Amino acid sequence: TLSHNTATNGGAVWYTGDGSVTVSGGNVSENSADNGGAIYMNTGTLTVSGGSMGKNTASGNGGAVYAASATVEISGGTIGDSENGNTAASGGAVYANAGSVTVSGEGDISYNTASTGNGGAICVNTASVSIAGGSVTNNTSSAGNGGAVYAGSGAVSMSGGSVSNNTANVSGGGIYAASGAVTLSGSVSSAVYST
Repeated sequence: TLSHNTATNGGAVWYTGDGSVTVSGGNVSENSADNGGAIYMNTGTLTVSGGSMGKNTASGNGGAVYAASATVEISGGTIGDSENGNTAASGGAVYANAGSVTVSGEGDISYNTASTGNGGAICVNTASVSIAGGSVTNNTSSAGNGGAVYAGSGAVSMSGGSVSNNTANVSGGGIYAASGAVTLSGSVSSAVYST
């Protein structure tokens, strides 16, 4: 268990390098930071294949995870649930500036909140987002766009999984894409907004 830790970046874990960080079990909860309430990945690869990450908070971006220029792969476990959502200004669960975010397998990102910015679950700048499985549900962008996913200039693709019951105060209850390409071949039951 990694809990009740505080830092400027990465409340519980801060990583830089070409290697990887893996969360395969246990509980990463109630950590706080300016960016990356639980984990801050400067570079490298973060793999979440099990365990739970909940009640982490960031006053800036990435309630659970912040990726500066890293690969984030979520294939299992939970990032937020009905009683343990993560919260940040933008990217309630995950914020990625550059790199990529992939949700697959049994990954579950639910009940997370972007309080003042965008992306209730996932917010990316130039990073790409791929949803090939898992579920992204019941996330909220309280004041902005993209209840589930907000993408600045990064591409968004969905070939499986479910994006449902997400809410945005402004546009894109499911997915909001500001300028990147959007490719959908799965199930998106909330609105998609693309400029």
